[in-house]
Amino acid sequence: MTGQTLIEQFHFLRPLGLLLLIPLLSMVYLRWRNEAKRSEWMTSLPIHLRDALLVGRPNRFSQLPLKGLTLVGVIAIIIVAGPSWYRQASPFAEDTAPLVVVLDVSSSMSQSDVAPSRLFIAKQKVLQLLKLHNKGKVSLVVFSGSAHLVMPPSQDLALFEPLLNAIKPNVVPRDGKFAEYTLSPIHQVLSKAKSSGTVLLVTDGLSNEAIMAYQDYFSSHNHQLLIWGIGHSDTDVVFPLEERKLASLANRVDGQSVMYSLNNEDVVELASLIAKHAQFYGGESEPWYDSGYYLLVPLMLLYLLWFRRGWLVQWGMVIVMLLGSGYSPTTYADSIHWMDIWMTKDQQGQRLFAQQQYELAAKTFEERIGKQPLIIYQATTLVLNSTT
Repeated sequence: MTGQTLIEQFHFLRPLGLLLLIPLLSMVYLRWRNEAKRSEWMTSLPIHLRDALLVGRPNRFSQLPLKGLTLVGVIAIIIVAGPSWYRQASPFAEDTAPLVVVLDVSSSMSQSDVAPSRLFIAKQKVLQLLKLHNKGKVSLVVFSGSAHLVMPPSQDLALFEPLLNAIKPNVVPRDGKFAEYTLSPIHQVLSKAKSSGTVLLVTDGLSNEAIMAYQDYFSSHNHQLLIWGIGHSDTDVVFPLEERKLASLANRVDGQSVMYSLNNEDVVELASLIAKHAQFYGGESEPWYDSGYYLLVPLMLLYLLWFRRGWLVQWGMVIVMLLGSGYSPTTYADSIHWMDIWMTKDQQGQRLFAQQQYELAAKTFEERIGKQPLIIYQATTLVLNSTT
């Protein structure tokens, strides 16, 4: 399914939950305004005094707890609102998305650049596709100089296979190549369906009139157009495969074009496109899938970063969580950096001081001069002086 369709289908299952953003953003704004007022007096100080008196000046990380709380709150509210953009397929529900196979039986399909002929290979490929897809109702429309509904919507593949094998180039009484005539039987089938369907156009080329007619129809109807090009565009035949024309039409109507391949890659790709469309437009009886569960993963990761009330553990913890299993400190200094994640400098200094590692304790407290650890630092210095 294309990005445009995703945007069109996106909605919230519980949109009233988004109202929780109002108190959350109000709280964040009030907290930010209070912090701003507290720091207003700093601007009245001269710069030289401000640098000398202030310790731990505010920076872009000073509001990290508030920013983290805001992010967690927004994600949680989105989960509550229930974002969704496709329906949940039920194994017990009938696939109501119809498939209309439009088969070109004009004279150009009798060419043998794809042996034994394009039409023969097209019929074999269609049967492979239906056996792989194997669900939902399928219709068959054939055309050359005129268009005819050969098989109305049916899930009976046992009936579809002999009928498709019986299709010959002269099955249509009028010669020509007028794909635009197929839009009438296509609309006849799809207008009775409960959900959006897929039209699979199997051909080797289209006239400009047919391209314009198809573009007008699929631009005004919410159906998927898949074009299956049969043949080769670089062979010496009378009517080479018009690959560019077919791809251009598919792009104009937000569809897909798939060209013939010797293996089953084209069959698998088309089956996937049909299944995805049926999943997104699966009928009104199927419930919308609540995709908010996917956001629980980043939400839980953010909660893991929350080490204590009012603060967030350093963001480096994310890297440690991913790579920490293979980390083995080689020196005690490396272990100090490791402890930065779990303990403050105060706690590390007190721990080293208790272990009588006074020199390391002094170096640890040096980074905290001007705050509460200053007294402990002075005591540590006295101990070092007395030991020397």
